Amino acid sequence: MIIAGTNTVATDAVGMTVMGFDPLAEKGTAPFARCDSTLAFGEQLGVGIRDLKKNEILGVPVADVVFSFPAVREKLGPPPGGGRRGGRA
Repeated sequence: MIIAGTNTVATDAVGMTVMGFDPLAEKGTAPFARCDSTLAFGEQLGVGIRDLKKNEILGVPVADVVFSFPAVREKLGPPPGGGRRGGRA
């Protein structure tokens, strides 16, 4: 599946929804359990809207392609290396 758009906040909101997350989630709620919502920041800055009901979405209905990323990740376990990607910081 390809998700593309002209607005990064709206496009990320669709991607989050497809992955089974709520794009309206705030800090303390997955996927923002340990950080602030980047989508909320973008919305506060006026660069996009994270509420899918307020965006025009073309193509396949989002509800038809949603899967539970958290359930898949739980089933597969953490990636090799304990979940960290790339080299040392």
